[in-house]
This record gives sequence, C-alpha cells and structure tokens, in this order.
Amino acid sequence: MGRYMIVFGHRRVRAAKLLDRKVRAVVKEMKDQEHVLAQGQENSARANLSFIEKALFAAKLCRLHYDEDNSTVLAALAIDRTTLSKMLSVTSLPAEILETIGPAKGVGHDRWYELKLLLEKPATLDFALKAIKEDGIGGLSSDERFNAIMARLKAAKSTSRPRSGPKQNWASEDGLLSAEMTAEGKRYTMSLKAKGPDAKAFGEYLSERLAHLYQAFRQEKDHN
Repeated sequence: MGRYMIVFGHRRVRAAKLLDRKVRAVVKEMKDQEHVLAQGQENSARANLSFIEKALFAAKLCRLHYDEDNSTVLAALAIDRTTLSKMLSVTSLPAEILETIGPAKGVGHDRWYELKLLLEKPATLDFALKAIKEDGIGGLSSDERFNAIMARLKAAKSTSRPRSGPKQNWASEDGLLSAEMTAEGKRYTMSLKAKGPDAKAFGEYLSERLAHLYQAFRQEKDHN
C-alpha cells in the first residue's frame, strides 16, 4: 500500500471500497507525464464532464508544474492555450462560489467566463458572496444555482446604473437643425440632426471651438 497511484477507475475503486469488494488491477510503471496524459484522456472521454469540472482538473494539473509551458496539460486535455487560459481564469473564482454552484452540467464556457468578468469588480464579488448564502439557493439544482446567482448579479448591476435624466430638445429658428441632449451620470450627450448637410458642418464647427467655449464657460462660472 502507498506504492501505487490510480490512473484509471477512481470512481470504481471508491464503489468497490463502499461494497468492501476486491477488484483486479493492471499494474505498470508509468512516468509522471504518461500518468497525466492517461488521466486527461480518461476525463476527456467522459462526455458527461461539465466545463467547470474540466477546468478544475486543468487547474489541478497546472499546479503540479510538469513543464514550464503547460504543454503536458494541453496534450492531456486536447485543448489549445486560449481555452486553457479561459479555464484557469474561471477557476480563479472564490472557492465558496465554485463549491456552491457545483458542476453545472448545462453551463458552458461562455457563461462561466461571463460570470468571471462580472465578478472582477470587488463590489459585485461581495454581492455574489452574500447571494450564495441566501435562503433557497441550496435547494436548487447546480444549473439553477448558477442561473440564480447570475440573475441576481445582473439585476444588481442594472439597478446600480445611473438613470438617464430627461431629454432636452432644441431646434434652430429656421427649422433646418435640431439637437437632442441627454444627461446620464457624469456623461452628457448631444445629438445633432439636420434636413441637409448642416448637422455635420455644425458639429465640426462646435468641435473646432470647444477649447474657446470651455474657456468662456470656466470664466463665467468662476465669476458667478
């Protein structure tokens, strides 16, 4: 005991131990890289493995540092470096979130990566860590837990956005040019519309004089 490492059949061994049954095994000498390749091929052959399960396995292999460029891991999982990079970025999510969600069999890499991007903001991450402790989350399936957390994050994101102020409209006396102005948080947007080519011409006219207009604005504001 202690001299051997299981390459194939981890689940079968656990089942045999629970049933207290002996099983036959094929014992052969393998190098570390051969062991990794064999495990990777076994995992890849299991069609029921979800993206996050494969990603966690990839992260585990990378932590073993078989080589500097992770070529052994790439060969074992039959993936490219871009896919591996996305896998590792997703597995960098807090363990509490990964464990709460679970395997999420129906969730692919795009949605996991979307979750990763959402949680890059500290405030959003704090919100997610609180959301996974809410009542009812634990009673959902793995896919439903993922969807519930995503829904809460998106809802929180939409409510935190500054609301646009009322639109203001302006029109020239000759009716050839009009403008629509909108204020949204620290952003102020002006849109010009004309019956002829004047919208572009007037826009360029304003652009060329922005420095002068801003200076006049500052002087008037400082005097008030």
